[in-house]
Amino acid sequence: MAKTLRVCYFGTFESDYDRNRILIRGLRELGVDVLICHSPVLERRRHKTGVLKSAPALAGVATRMLLAYVGLARRYMTMPDHDAMIVGYLGHLDAIVGSALARRRGKPMVFDAFISLYDTLAQDRGMLSRGSLPSRALWWLDKAACARADAVLLDTQAHAAYFHEELGVPLSKLYRVRVGADDAVFQPSPELSRTGEPFTVLHYSKFAPLHGVEHILDAARELAAENVRFLLVGGGQLEAQIDASIRTLQLSNVERINWLDPAALCARIGEAGCCLGIFGDSAKASRVVPNKIYQSMAAGGAIISGDTPATREVLTHGHDGLLCPVADGHALAQAIRRLRDDPDLRLRLARNAVETFQAIATPRRVAGELVTVLETLLEGRAASPRRS
Repeated sequence: MAKTLRVCYFGTFESDYDRNRILIRGLRELGVDVLICHSPVLERRRHKTGVLKSAPALAGVATRMLLAYVGLARRYMTMPDHDAMIVGYLGHLDAIVGSALARRRGKPMVFDAFISLYDTLAQDRGMLSRGSLPSRALWWLDKAACARADAVLLDTQAHAAYFHEELGVPLSKLYRVRVGADDAVFQPSPELSRTGEPFTVLHYSKFAPLHGVEHILDAARELAAENVRFLLVGGGQLEAQIDASIRTLQLSNVERINWLDPAALCARIGEAGCCLGIFGDSAKASRVVPNKIYQSMAAGGAIISGDTPATREVLTHGHDGLLCPVADGHALAQAIRRLRDDPDLRLRLARNAVETFQAIATPRRVAGELVTVLETLLEGRAASPRRS
């Protein structure tokens, strides 16, 4: 009988964040024994980047992180034997601490980077000047965390290429493990064909620049007289600007509401005529496939998203989604009209999206990609044992 794989999920990662929940659940469904060595630090902060704007808040987080690492080190060194450490998201500092502990026990460390902090905060969101000391510190942290890992996980091949080109991470260390979605929550409704009036367009996000919400509003303005309703769910970095634009443009066909719980989001997907992905034209927008695309696929949404290299890793235009040029409100409006006027196409896209999701993005499927990474690492170590 084959030996049961055992891993230790390590760090200050957000235990309720979809990325971590999906991978841990999927690993366990595949029979992997998952030990947890976790200490929460930022889990209850919805907008975690807010700590960067306050020196006292930053100092408080630093103190809590230090205390967390002392406790994590003690716990990890007494954990049962295991095959590998996995540092969960968000865990760039965790990877540096965890790598030292894993080496002491002679274990490989897999770092689920998922994002580049430098790319996200300095290049995409513009919260830090690219040449500033904080920006350079984040670039160093990205690079140092990856350098100490035996394997680095990212959500797309396009994202992996960025880590190789920007941070110099060897391609041999980089592995794609998709985002996926929780299929226990996001499930298709019995009837996938939506014929309600008005035709409802759904978008939900944290309103970061890569989502391109301003282009969604451009499409809403073009469709204002065509019985098309836009529902924007969420909040975040650009919500004040978005609310101001809705008022300034007098978009009576746009409604914005705050975050909904996952079950309520699934219900909204089931009611919507179509679901929108991302439409920003930043470099990062071209490299990611957000949660909402996988969730909409799982729930049988008819999806429209920007045509990017990353999106094409998941969706095929005309088969399980419609892809349109990014940063182009008119092109988006045209795609919405096409779905509104063609219920057969909506139904075909929705059905195919569910099939694609089930083939590549359930928790078991994405965890299977991670298991392949672990098996590759362990086979390599068995062939060429390293010194601990």
